Amino acid sequence: MAPIPGKTPTADTPISILLPAHNAAPYVEQAVRSTLAQTHKRFELLAIDDGSTDETLQMLNKLAREDDRVRIISHENMGMGRSLNHALGEARFEWIARMDADDVMLPNRLERQLAFLAANPGVFLTSALVHYIDESGRTLGRNSSDYTNFENIDRMLNTNRPIGFHHPSVMMRKDVVLGAGGYRPEFWPCDDMDLWNRILEKYPRGVLVQPEYLMCYRIHEQSICVSAARRVCQKEEWVRECLVCRRQNRPEPNWEQYQASLEHAPLLTRL
Repeated sequence: MAPIPGKTPTADTPISILLPAHNAAPYVEQAVRSTLAQTHKRFELLAIDDGSTDETLQMLNKLAREDDRVRIISHENMGMGRSLNHALGEARFEWIARMDADDVMLPNRLERQLAFLAANPGVFLTSALVHYIDESGRTLGRNSSDYTNFENIDRMLNTNRPIGFHHPSVMMRKDVVLGAGGYRPEFWPCDDMDLWNRILEKYPRGVLVQPEYLMCYRIHEQSICVSAARRVCQKEEWVRECLVCRRQNRPEPNWEQYQASLEHAPLLTRL
């Protein structure tokens, strides 16, 4: 499918940044301040308090008083997918950047991502490489990605394997995300992977990872990748099963149907 019409971003393109936070008091101030310190200044930061019971909302309100680019959205706990869908509806600008409440933007992240998108006008979903940091901000390592070229993405698409990349470093076109149906919260904590692959099926040349380190991704005991590691593996397999069904024009199984199908699967598959 050809890309939908839209303007290629420029260095001056405004951005809506979506930052959901749930009980993120230890880290959220650093996350917000790293955003406000960006070399690209033209943005709004939608700071989403997702039913926090700690001091997250108070911190966000303090930061909003300091900088009018910060807009607070506060509601009962809805989970990340529903919170992001709601915030997408509130976002004022066409280009959306993601950020998590425990991560840190490098100062030129937004500037460099806009430059990458301008140099690749058919791309409207990108991510970047990240440094891994611990609770205290000490560097643990860094990631790499196979999805910095279309050849590898094509191979994954042609072999029905889902692609994935770091959600907090994503920049994307709002209309493309909404046109794909937005996030499907039932796939959490893999609702981002589910969304990327649904977009990729419509626009095989619309997704590409930028081969540049632009974020610090924090790993700690409350991180999804740590606290929900087993569920991540299970939901990734469900994402893949739904992906195959869509491409074969078969109905996607819901979570209960998928789990029931595993009861009759070979032992290795269940493991």
